[in-house]
Order: sequence, then C-alpha cells, then structure tokens
Amino acid sequence: ILTETHCLSYAQEVSGEGIGGSNALKLRPDKWHNSNYKLYCGGKLRRDFRPYNSIEFYVKSAVQDGGDRQFWIGTWNATSNKVSISSFIEGGKVDSSWRKVSIPLSALKTSNWDLNFVETLYWDLDIQGREYYVDNILLISQASQAQSQSNAVDNVVRESFVVSESQNSVLISNASVCG
Repeated sequence: ILTETHCLSYAQEVSGEGIGGSNALKLRPDKWHNSNYKLYCGGKLRRDFRPYNSIEFYVKSAVQDGGDRQFWIGTWNATSNKVSISSFIEGGKVDSSWRKVSIPLSALKTSNWDLNFVETLYWDLDIQGREYYVDNILLISQASQAQSQSNAVDNVVRESFVVSESQNSVLISNASVCG
C-alpha cells in the first residue's frame, strides 16, 4: 500500500477491495466526522478544477443498503455545494456493487468559489456507520462541440488510482493515495 496516511481522515487505503482486486479508498466516517482525501498533501499541489466539466468515481457499500451520502470539495477558505451521491450514481442507489458516480462540476460551484485551488474531497458522515469504498477518481473535460464526437472526452487528470491510462482523462486517485 502506497498511502501517506496523513492525507486521509476517517478513511484508509485497502488492498484487494478495489475494482478488479486493486486497492481502494475505504471511507470510515462516524457519527461526528466526515471522510476526506486531502489532495494538497504529501508535497502535492492544490488542484484547479475549473478546466473540467465533471468529477467521476466508482463507489460501493460494504452492505446491500448503502443509504445515501453527500459529496463536496473544499479549499482553505471555501467549500463547494454539497450534492447527494444518489442523484448522480448509475442506478440511483449505493449498494454492494461498483457503480459510477458522475457529478457535473457546475453542481458543486458556488457564487463565491469557482473551484480553483481544490485541497480536499469530502464524503459525509453516516449515522449508521456504513462503510463505503471509492475507486478511480477522475476529472473529466468534455471536448468542445466543435470537436468530433469520437474525441468526446478531453483532459482527464490522471494519477495513482487508475489501472489503465487514457489520453483524455486525468486520474486524481486510484488506490495509491498521495503516493
């Protein structure tokens, strides 16, 4: 495992739990604390999300009824809107299967913050203590309408949590958090 544990709060990198048996981020919130993944950590810089259109990640619950969670991002002096994961997940619910979540960044933007200098990704607490797993966190930038349909995805941020590489995607995190 390549995680710098100080980059995670109420979460941990776990081996063998990710998509295809890779590492995953295990969210372990409690009644009082949210899970978070610090991007601005371990010598890494804050991230500018403005050039991108959406953030995608895969999520599953350790139990069949995963309930619903909220997701948001933050920086030192601002937080985004909080959005319900179930509103943006394939199939409309979190359960024990890997499901893709695709959140338009426009849903996270506020009138006070345009999503520059992002430091942290947050998943809210769960009063029932259910654990979630997250894998393959990506920023996606849709190609302009003038570009061909065959080149629909552009500039995805790619780092350590992705197994396969795409020229049109950037991975924020796969399973090697801050590593």
